[in-house]
Parts: sequence; structure tokens; C-alpha cells
Amino acid sequence: QGSSCPAAAREVALESVVYDASSDAMPHVSGARVYHGIQGICDFGQFLSTFKQPDYHLTKMLHGNGTVIVKEVLTPSVIATKKTAPHPLANLVEYEVKDGKIASMKVFWGEPHLFDSLFVAD
Repeated sequence: QGSSCPAAAREVALESVVYDASSDAMPHVSGARVYHGIQGICDFGQFLSTFKQPDYHLTKMLHGNGTVIVKEVLTPSVIATKKTAPHPLANLVEYEVKDGKIASMKVFWGEPHLFDSLFVAD
């Protein structure tokens, strides 16, 4: 994040990178959308800063032929609403890698309706 984000993002991603964090099941999550390019990575990082995920960890990683799939587990807590998931959520994230850098990323949200509900103010 911040002014150093574009340079850091260029170290790991292609200029044409696409991050797809979209989900039709999450209308209240403004960050659940598609991000394009290096600035998109920085914007995605900004979205991630809207919730805490102190127990975030990877439980599985598979890779081959330019594809990396990870299973991430986290118990998100949305800062604006002060709502926390009642249990850890598991997502799958697929990365496509070209020339040693991320070309694309797609999040497959494990419980999108629950995650979405955390962003709804009471």
C-alpha cells in the first residue's frame, strides 16, 4: 500500500495482471470486483485493509504448468461494521504465472453470503 505499492507490485506481477475478486453473491462488498494492472493490485490491497484477518494462513498449495492454487483460511473482522465471522472461512485462490510473475488471480469465495453480511451496517 502507499507510494511504494506500484514498485513492489511490479516485482511480482505483470503490467497486464488481472485480479478477479468478484462475486455476484456479495453486493455489499465494494472490493468484490475485478482489478486490472499494477494499480489494481494496489487497489486490491487497499480493499484487504478494510478488514482484519489475524488468523490468516494457507492450508494447501498445489502447483503445476503455470498454475498455483492455494487454500486460505481466515476469520475476517470488518473494521467499519465491527462484525466478525462466527467461524473461519476458507477460500480457494488460483494464480496463473507467466515469466515468473503473476498474470492473473481469481478468488473462489468459500462463504460469500456470510462474508457479504459482515459489511452490512446494523
